[in-house]
Amino acid sequence: MKSLKSLLLLCLAALMTFVLASGCQGKAKSQKKVISFACSDSSTDAGILAIKKSLARYQKMHPEIKIELRFIARDYLTQVLNMIASGDAPDIFRMAPDSLPVFLKKNALMPLDDFIAQSKTFKIEDYFEATLWKYKFDGQVIGKGKIHGFGSDWAPDSTMYFNEDLFSRHGLSLPEKSLSWQEFVNISRKLTIKQGTMKSFGSLPARFTALLAQAGGKLYSDDGKKCLLASDHSLEALRFLQECYIKHKIHATSADLADTSMDELFQAERLGMFFSGRFKASTMQATVGSKFKWS
Repeated sequence: MKSLKSLLLLCLAALMTFVLASGCQGKAKSQKKVISFACSDSSTDAGILAIKKSLARYQKMHPEIKIELRFIARDYLTQVLNMIASGDAPDIFRMAPDSLPVFLKKNALMPLDDFIAQSKTFKIEDYFEATLWKYKFDGQVIGKGKIHGFGSDWAPDSTMYFNEDLFSRHGLSLPEKSLSWQEFVNISRKLTIKQGTMKSFGSLPARFTALLAQAGGKLYSDDGKKCLLASDHSLEALRFLQECYIKHKIHATSADLADTSMDELFQAERLGMFFSGRFKASTMQATVGSKFKWS
């Protein structure tokens, strides 16, 4: 939590350098300076609630600042890019580091190195290097050069969450060990039900990179110069993912998720199990609580 607070303070301080600089030109204005903050999570998400507390603390320290929160539920990155194109970009926004090149090409991101060096509260050593390199870019290579962002939360694991009550109602026991792909499919099929237009799903897919690693493959050669997506290992992982959707029909499709989300499916007891990071536990505690038994 400490690093999250200092991260927000750093980003806000960086923005205020420009806000105050522009405010010094011409006649001073009495109204508050507005800084916009955009994210894709719900306003009631546990992680966002933590961010809200940090932002409230900052605004109390700086009453001349007003922070405007923008919650974007659907097509998040597309909408942020549209905002940038229209000249209404949020000052601070959350995104996965994999999207960094798209924004760098549009010259939409500010390097933060000078502000890091000047900050008395932010310490770069508080961050694992594994969470930093994807936000670095030297003009040619990702992972080198100046820093254009930071991870606000990160987990090195892929945690599986279960609706224990749903398992019990279908006569299933929770797994006591790692599942094979076939065992995962067998359980998911028993939890997948369609009643009229209402569907309940056994699971949501694991990340392709996790499946690829389980199949014994990897995305790139060790020297990073060759893409290995055409390898037998990669095709094995892709084939399994395709069969989960098309043959076994155990995963919610994009169409199924058009008007809902993974969290909402789980809260409505329409999802048996799903993969996420350990950070998702706080969200489940806040939204599901004791409505049903889960782990």
